[in-house]
Amino acid sequence: ISHVSRHPVNGNLVKVTTRSGRNVTTTLSHSHLIRDNQTVVPIVGADLKEGMRIPVAKHIDNDFVNEFVTIDNKEYKLDYLFGWFVGAYLAEGNITKNSICITNISEHFIENTKQFASRFDKECRVYKRICEYGPSTQTSFNCKPLVELLMNTCGTGSFVKVVPDFAFLAPLEFKAGLLQAYFDGDGNFQSDEKHHQIRVCSRSQQMTKDIALLLNCFDIFGSIKENFTLGSMIYNLAIPAKYARLYQEQIGSLLHADKLM
Repeated sequence: ISHVSRHPVNGNLVKVTTRSGRNVTTTLSHSHLIRDNQTVVPIVGADLKEGMRIPVAKHIDNDFVNEFVTIDNKEYKLDYLFGWFVGAYLAEGNITKNSICITNISEHFIENTKQFASRFDKECRVYKRICEYGPSTQTSFNCKPLVELLMNTCGTGSFVKVVPDFAFLAPLEFKAGLLQAYFDGDGNFQSDEKHHQIRVCSRSQQMTKDIALLLNCFDIFGSIKENFTLGSMIYNLAIPAKYARLYQEQIGSLLHADKLM
């Protein structure tokens, strides 16, 4: 952000929703952009009409990079593994007062969590059991300063989790790791006769918006749809199959690489 301006409230509000699921609420006098005869021109909110084409982000530069985050007065590099762990927490994690737990049966999730815990000189506890709906594996370790960071920047609980602010200024390898773990944990990679796309869903609307924005850093665009399911809203982010190869090259998957070819 280079400039911020504030104006007196003038008129009613208008909510603009795009076909790809983006939305913004502004005043009727606020300036917007539309495409008219292959040219982008300004228009006030009061003159917007259904069917007009407005620009949305597909590419975001990664110029402003912050390579470190401070935890308990010590700097940690925002590299691939750090990003992967944040993505794993967003998809499969929960925290208590001092403990962080990642629930996923994949050996990749278990080993990566162990490697990340070692950065804080912590050892993981791995619990494997058979539950009502199949096998379950929990990999956990105690680290109060890291718990505080995740609580303050990511939140806890599927309805309120968000991508941490520092992720948007982190290097691309951190972003790629975060997206990889998040989609490997919560995503669905479809490659069959009827469906070819990458999908992920969340109870957190802000999380879905944040993930869509991070994908723009890799020139990948997804559409957002919302549905009321089991008593609350669920937000679906879908990436068309045409981005599968780019996704594999820039982000990759530890669990579903065969479906991205």
